[in-house]
Amino acid sequence: MALDEKLTEEERTRLIKEFIHKRRKALISDAYKQLVEGNQDDYTRLGASYHLYELAEIDHREYIHLFNLCIHSEEYTRMSAIRGLESLAETNTSLFLKLYETATSSDNQSTIQMFSMVKFDKLQDRPLFSKDKTQEKSSQYTGDLDFIIKRLLKQLPGRSVVEFNSLIKKSEPQKMSTSDLGAFVELCEEKTHDAHQGHKLSMIYYLPLLAIIDFDKAITLYLQYSKDIDHVVRKIAAERFRDLISLWKTDCFPVKNDGATEFLTSYFNSEYYSCKEWDSTEKINRLYSIKNTDFKKLSRILEVGEIKDFDELLECNSIDSPYLCISKLGKGKGGLTYKVYSEALKQYSAIKLIALNKVNLQEAALMARLKGQDLENIVQIYDGGNHLVDGEYAILMEYVDGQTLEEILHERKLTPHEVLDYSAQILNGIKSLRKHGITHRDLNLRNIKVNSQGEVKILDFGIATDEFHPKAKDNRKYGAPKDMEADDLISFGLLVYKMIIGEHLVDVPGKETIGSGTYADEIDRIKQSLYRNGKITEEYDKKIWGISSDDYDPLHDDYTNCTHEEHNIKSLLGDIIRSALWEKEFKILTGKYPTPYTFKIMDAKELRQLLFLSMKDGEKLAFDNYVLYCKVKPD
Repeated sequence: MALDEKLTEEERTRLIKEFIHKRRKALISDAYKQLVEGNQDDYTRLGASYHLYELAEIDHREYIHLFNLCIHSEEYTRMSAIRGLESLAETNTSLFLKLYETATSSDNQSTIQMFSMVKFDKLQDRPLFSKDKTQEKSSQYTGDLDFIIKRLLKQLPGRSVVEFNSLIKKSEPQKMSTSDLGAFVELCEEKTHDAHQGHKLSMIYYLPLLAIIDFDKAITLYLQYSKDIDHVVRKIAAERFRDLISLWKTDCFPVKNDGATEFLTSYFNSEYYSCKEWDSTEKINRLYSIKNTDFKKLSRILEVGEIKDFDELLECNSIDSPYLCISKLGKGKGGLTYKVYSEALKQYSAIKLIALNKVNLQEAALMARLKGQDLENIVQIYDGGNHLVDGEYAILMEYVDGQTLEEILHERKLTPHEVLDYSAQILNGIKSLRKHGITHRDLNLRNIKVNSQGEVKILDFGIATDEFHPKAKDNRKYGAPKDMEADDLISFGLLVYKMIIGEHLVDVPGKETIGSGTYADEIDRIKQSLYRNGKITEEYDKKIWGISSDDYDPLHDDYTNCTHEEHNIKSLLGDIIRSALWEKEFKILTGKYPTPYTFKIMDAKELRQLLFLSMKDGEKLAFDNYVLYCKVKPD
């Protein structure tokens, strides 16, 4: 989608600021939830309860929920949460009255007694601290932005305070060294591993300074300290978390390479952004609600430019893997497949994700067997297991560019030469699997891809099997009838017919008007009539014969719509289809292919032997460049 108009700088700044504020609110609310609800430690919960009332401004629903948890906790936590209502009474009268009524109607006499100790004679009664004292405490740690920045700069090496103060006065903080700011972030992270209690407590008071540079990192460290082995550290970290609330509306410190700002700027200037205000707001709301968003990762995915829309961007970003997921390739019964990129190997691959409770153990075993095998015309399997993607079973495989046969046939008809070429490669893929005792059982137009070099690759082994006499699966138009053994050569014959004619050999009239279950049953019923006494019935034999018989015009003793050579190829293809469906003998089938196509059904070892014998006998073989390069790989 092309942009009709671009955002102005003012509009873009407003949207970015709106996103950052909403996301900060979401992060603070979630962190308080972890401190109170997700942590059973009394010290942590007590520390969080001291200033829990400040959450009401950000997320009053979550505040009500956590307040009710606190008043059902141990005594000091209850008292702390209740006293917070004094301050809430000044800022949110209606919410205060609601909580006051709820809490005093409790059956817990201790809670009611605590309420009696707190005076609520007037809603304007003083807060827990006087305004002057609150301002004094706030300015000590958070205060106004200039005060915090000046205090922060004193901690940074490499620049004099005079230089930094000069930049601030000129309103040019963007010229400040990002390496200095990065050094401060590293220092904060390093100090979290300090065993000294005093050092840990001093770092907790510096975390608001870190929040100006990296709000996400500050929250992460607060939560890390709240799980410390020292109960005093846990309590103080939870208590001082309230310092972040006074910062959530503060404009971002203009640090260069800020991930969120860079991503949103790129997104708003990209073709994926719709200029409709409601559209952008809905998408921003979805984005800020995602926990632990890696904006640099989002920017990399966006930069590649292979995603279709914003939904796919978020879906790719959600894949937790060492590989960068850059686009969604498709969805099948077995799972979802994505295109990924390895920055270490500088290589594209495909990764298939399967939910852990839906892992096909047979497929997993077959993938393990094929892992690392150099199989011709079969997608290469690199790795598989639970270690590739967090929470999912994954199969890492070769990425095949190009189109599936279904996509190609939807756009155009194949020439007889192309059908001969592609069918020879499909046959070679079946041969590669047979060497390992594997029957694919699901060969169809969607599972066969032709890459940009004209090389065919067979994909998707979801119902493949290594059984000696495998049963046929319901493969709709391309599988064997249910009462026969599964045989990839039957699927091969039906596929070749579709490739040359453009229609199915076996089809259901009026299929648009019947349900999918009935359709599958009807397809199988018709396929039963494909054979009689082990041979192709006369009806279908005539259809196969018709591939080339319609080309000749006896009145003019000439060929219509094709050359004499193309007519001969179509006749040959009819013979190949008949052999695949009837004789089902691999050697007989491969022997029907002429050179150079016959070389494509030979593996590298067979070709080397043939090349050696031909050179010995002085014969000249018509090896095409493709075969020599891809299989024999001459020096």
